[in-house]
Amino acid sequence: MSWRDMHPHSLDAYHEQVHAFSRRETVIFCHLLDNPGSTDRQVKDALFGPASDMNTVRPRINELIDAGWIRVCGERHCPLTGKLVRVLEAVTAEERAQAEAGEPQMQLAL
Repeated sequence: MSWRDMHPHSLDAYHEQVHAFSRRETVIFCHLLDNPGSTDRQVKDALFGPASDMNTVRPRINELIDAGWIRVCGERHCPLTGKLVRVLEAVTAEERAQAEAGEPQMQLAL
């Protein structure tokens, strides 16, 4: 789901919280809204180029995970390193609101 497809109330809730993000966190979050299923490396390459260091994005991704704005939705092998890496997606405003209200969240079977 793109931010352009979000309900106005969801966008309002997002904008109320976005001021707490660093600029880099905001860019990463918006990238994951438009590109769910990205790995850390794919985020880094798309935003800062393949020559950039993984530490350009990894600390901000961990902060966004800890804050509940993005989540790990799977894992796969990195074609560059061959290592098992996490796959990320943004948590929608609706899902954050459900979590705060204690409502059960629907899980998709993969």
